[in-house]
Amino acid sequence: MFSSTSLFKNTPCPLGQDCTLLNCIFSHDTVHLNGKDDPASSKGIQTLPDKPDVSVEPPTKRRRLMDDEQSLIKNHAESSGSAEKSTLATKRQLTPPSDRREKASSAALKQKAPVSQSGNNGSELASVQRPISPPPTKSAEKFVSKFDPSPLDRPTSQATASRSFEPSQNQKPKEVLNPRSVLRSPAQHPTRLRIVQQLHAALVSLNEKTSKQSKKPEAFVLSDGDLVSLALDEEENVAKTGSSVYANIVKQRIVQLRKMSLEDWEKLVLARLQRNIKPRPNTSDSKAEKTTQKSISSGLTAGEELQVLRKMRKSLAGLESFGYVTSPPSTEEIESARAGIKAANGFEKCDRCGTRFQVFPGRREEDGALTTNGTCTYHWERIQRPQSSRTDAITGHREPFYPCCKEPVGISAGCTTSPHHVFKVAEVKRLASILQFAPTPEPNFKSKPAKNDSAVTFDCEMGYTTLGMEIIRVTAVSWPAGQRLLDVLVRPMGELLDPNTRFSGVSREQLATARPYGEPVIDESVIGRSDNVLEDGELDQDKPSPLRIASSPSAARQLLFGLLSPETPLIGHAIENDLNAMRIIHPFVVDTVLLFPHPKGLPIRYKLKMLAAKYLQRDIQTGGAQGHDSKEDAQATGDLVRLKVGERWNDMKTQGWCFKDGVLTEVEPGKVIPRGSHIQLGAKRDAGQVDSTD
Repeated sequence: MFSSTSLFKNTPCPLGQDCTLLNCIFSHDTVHLNGKDDPASSKGIQTLPDKPDVSVEPPTKRRRLMDDEQSLIKNHAESSGSAEKSTLATKRQLTPPSDRREKASSAALKQKAPVSQSGNNGSELASVQRPISPPPTKSAEKFVSKFDPSPLDRPTSQATASRSFEPSQNQKPKEVLNPRSVLRSPAQHPTRLRIVQQLHAALVSLNEKTSKQSKKPEAFVLSDGDLVSLALDEEENVAKTGSSVYANIVKQRIVQLRKMSLEDWEKLVLARLQRNIKPRPNTSDSKAEKTTQKSISSGLTAGEELQVLRKMRKSLAGLESFGYVTSPPSTEEIESARAGIKAANGFEKCDRCGTRFQVFPGRREEDGALTTNGTCTYHWERIQRPQSSRTDAITGHREPFYPCCKEPVGISAGCTTSPHHVFKVAEVKRLASILQFAPTPEPNFKSKPAKNDSAVTFDCEMGYTTLGMEIIRVTAVSWPAGQRLLDVLVRPMGELLDPNTRFSGVSREQLATARPYGEPVIDESVIGRSDNVLEDGELDQDKPSPLRIASSPSAARQLLFGLLSPETPLIGHAIENDLNAMRIIHPFVVDTVLLFPHPKGLPIRYKLKMLAAKYLQRDIQTGGAQGHDSKEDAQATGDLVRLKVGERWNDMKTQGWCFKDGVLTEVEPGKVIPRGSHIQLGAKRDAGQVDSTD
């Protein structure tokens, strides 16, 4: 039999009075409940509570006291508790350690069963008698302000608040105080990190002085993120100079910042703001930019460019899986799509936030609602994933973020709200269930706008309705001249949920106030001219008029059919989206997505804005929240095709092709072509042809 170690002598026996052991390792002392003698104890019976007392609560957490309260308690303890401390110390020296442990255990048991002062045998909760902590006073706010890690993040006025929390168009992602990677690092990372920290400290000191002493602190006080970016910019600019002079230049810069006056600091901040803020382009700026754009010249006339373009014709066979429609869906496919729509009972998935919602074409009868599940919160720009670099193992991997608000993925649900959820239909048979596809018909007469058998470049803008994404604007220009042929708004078939103005450039007011297409409107400033239409029936390019609106997508399709024939080259960027929106099947399509393919292949493709900036040195789609201009996009698409036509013509010349009497012909195989003879053969032009460089 093992000897007892007295570890459980303070623990009540689980069996209580039913215990039959002579030497029980548990305690059999009488337990007093609520500070009164238990009636059973008078009879020598040991009792234990069958159930835990619900009125007993654990000791409350001590509330942190402010400076004023701590001083009061400290003074009170020093004045009244010195005698008690000496008495307790004397008793502790005279009391053996074993007795102290027994007294501590009994005191713990008494603390677990507090005395009820109400006389109801502990029926009231202990929390009722416990004092409630008062709310923090103004001293608490002062206490918190001492430990605020970023006092410069708080705007000093309403102007600074709007400037700090509204992300600009050119705002960079939030950065940390870590040196940026350069091609050839001038020093080791710890050295560069110390320099960045010193630069940041000098900038913070200047920023604090400006906030306290400057007359206009709201204009020149930077946020913490701007200070970090400015410090990184300063160090990066010096790091790119080279390792030989890096240390000397950066030390001089730190000394300059420490000795810089407030006037020089304000000039530095103003110069940074001017670099980051990109002015909105206006008409005068756009004209000035056109003079600096890349001039496009293939050395051919408009008719010759069109003949070369016809040699670039590509078949769409095999591209049906990427959205290109080559034949209309059958009746059986359309009926199956309608049966699926009926079974879904109007439930769709939001194209922006991914929420499941219900849509009601024609409005719900009970309350006239169009959609359910409230407002839509989303990011209007796609996720941008930074490219990996060789220094990621040192500096850390850069997280993907949303360019619209510069927030990392997963931080916020969205930065933009819309009153309705929206959806997009991509299935061909479901599109045909709303409006059937139609092939380009043969022309019954010679169309005036398409004279000289020119090609047509067109672009469409779409908005969200209760039937999905529908066309709301159609623009067609001639190729290669780029003259406007058609530009109309389109009234959708479903109820409008969101015109998608940020991308379409069309607002609700335009759709509501536009006059019907074809209605004559006399321009009082020009006698005899109606709605910018010249005497020969063509549009006046120098005097744009308010856009008219077609009655339906079908009516807009017929207007476009008036400019086309099955053999007319139809040019566009990602043209399958525009053709599917208009439900058109055209046999001769020229798509810049196929002319400028992505290295990874379809469905990945380059954006039109990127292609225009890279190959044309032209900035398009710069309207911001005002949206895109479909005419501008169509003209940029046509110019990109002209570049490819010039490249193709250079290849064809080496293969023996030339223009003879204005007709593209192939020289006999094996015949040597004298250098420059293709220019002589193609030099003869028709009198009515216009040079392509105009």
